[in-house]
Amino acid sequence: MPLLNHRHAIAALVAALLPATLATPAAAERTVWQIGVEDRSCAEFTGPQTQVYRVPKDWSNRAEPGAEWPDFNAKAVANRPRPIRLAFGFGSVPEHGLHLHLGVMDATKLTPQMGVWVNDLPAGIIQTWGLKGTALGKNDTYHRVYRLYIPPEFLQRGDNEITLDLVPQLYGTDPGMDYLSWDFLRLTAPEEPVDYPIHGAEVWAGTNLTLGADGPKAFTIDENSIRIAQPLLEWLGIAYCGNPLRAAFWSDVSRVRTHGRETLEEYARLNMRVVLNTLHLRGFTPDENGELRQPQRDLFDSYMAEFGDLVQIVQTANEPGHIGPIPYENTLAFTKYVAEAVPDHVTVLGPGWAFNTWAADPANRKAIEEHVDMIGGHAYGLSFNNIPGGSFIEQLASYGPVTDGLPKPMIASEYGSNEWHLDSDSGEFTHQPNAAAFDRNMRAHIAFARGHMQHAAFFNHQKRKFEKFSLFVEPDDWDAHDVADTQAFPGVDGQDSRVQTYRRLALAYSTHGAPLTWRFLNPDDLKMQPVIVRCVDAAKLDPLPGSNATSDKSLISAANFSNYAQTVEIEVELPHRGEWTGKLVGPGATLAEAVQDIAVTTRPTVQLKIELPPRESVQYILTPPAQGD
Repeated sequence: MPLLNHRHAIAALVAALLPATLATPAAAERTVWQIGVEDRSCAEFTGPQTQVYRVPKDWSNRAEPGAEWPDFNAKAVANRPRPIRLAFGFGSVPEHGLHLHLGVMDATKLTPQMGVWVNDLPAGIIQTWGLKGTALGKNDTYHRVYRLYIPPEFLQRGDNEITLDLVPQLYGTDPGMDYLSWDFLRLTAPEEPVDYPIHGAEVWAGTNLTLGADGPKAFTIDENSIRIAQPLLEWLGIAYCGNPLRAAFWSDVSRVRTHGRETLEEYARLNMRVVLNTLHLRGFTPDENGELRQPQRDLFDSYMAEFGDLVQIVQTANEPGHIGPIPYENTLAFTKYVAEAVPDHVTVLGPGWAFNTWAADPANRKAIEEHVDMIGGHAYGLSFNNIPGGSFIEQLASYGPVTDGLPKPMIASEYGSNEWHLDSDSGEFTHQPNAAAFDRNMRAHIAFARGHMQHAAFFNHQKRKFEKFSLFVEPDDWDAHDVADTQAFPGVDGQDSRVQTYRRLALAYSTHGAPLTWRFLNPDDLKMQPVIVRCVDAAKLDPLPGSNATSDKSLISAANFSNYAQTVEIEVELPHRGEWTGKLVGPGATLAEAVQDIAVTTRPTVQLKIELPPRESVQYILTPPAQGD
């Protein structure tokens, strides 16, 4: 699936997000069946709750406006009373698999997880989100259609079943609060090979690799940040497939530009998308027409001349109205200029809002976001679902009500949690409350945003004890630091680390590429289990715009969404025969513990046995044999 190319493609992308296109099957897909009427309501479902429902032969007539479904109830999985099994049949298995479309009417702010099993095998877990439990609490304000790819290997001729059930949250929650309801369910069969295994939606996962928050290396990009990029991005599971990295090259931090180009060249080598920040927007005023003055234009133009060919996204401001504070007039003037001045291949991302002072007013934000292709926001702990000040709730205030997600793709350029963030909304049922806060923050962004960049890989502010965002422990001496000794920043009081949670979710939802053919070898062990296996060929991705970065890697990932150990045995068909080399990345408190070099031989398949401890994940990063081998 081609990832977003440039700002002139945004109109097509936005159109693809609207209900007329995403909710309705594309011309290259045929509808196998539909349950319910696509009308932003579940009122047609008036039947009793049932555990097994055979899709009726007259489903097409009952999908029309005004139709009724007196034999079906959409609340079968709400509040976890029981799963529901949808039974249907095939004369022959669809050659290119299926897409399940889930039109969510409402869900709680706890980010319910809709598990999907096909013939009892785990096909996916869709992260969903809604307003129930927020200050808004209206179920007619936010709707979204999620899609899940089902490979043909999961299907069989004759009778088949799709089972839907809410997967328990890993760190516990009140079962009575974990709720969602749907507008319709639709199953479609692609007429052509699928080029992307969609899992709810396409979601980018990233971070920021500057060298810490204070001291002589604060916000630094240098030879150390370059040498840590490959091993740490491999550890996080986001390398080689177009995920974003924030390049905070602020104009008031001169040391970031000394190694700027070498840094972005390394990101391109790793096939990472670059989100560039440039001007610090204090210390100037727009001209009498509200336009950016020439010195600031020249400064931004110098960034584009130096780095533009290696950049895919430019963000226009960082918490304007909060840091500085940055005035509204400066933010608007700079945003307008960026929209005009960036190269054609660059997409413009709006400010990372803190949603206070003048930026608390949706009218002010919309006046700025008229000029951007993507909208932004920052979210720490559980703030995303708060009002005032929550990134998602505030953007909904700007653009809602919406019928299939936000009208422009959203990227959170900062999100995460500190050691004092707790998942308090889940009350007494939550264990590991600090880990649960980070987990739910990241899952919520998977549910409602195009992308999210954790802030930051190294950010343990010694002077401000409340700022401990880090994924990794910052070494005392960067120049003497052996990267293999890098430690995951430990969880609070022995709770799961943020690296453990980040990897589990990144591997499950943000490994991009064309689907590889694979099958379970131990299906009986995995019946109705909450695991996600994702196998992709990243070499099939389109080159990144500007840098033309590509990857030759195949990525095989498995993530355990349960509190008990799982064993996954699979057979995967790789694109080439011969000996593949690469990395096996799994659990570990240090890089040395987590990563090992491996080699596997394909003829053209390979069989893998993957041991998954509770809440853990494993990834194979595989490099093909040299051409001709």
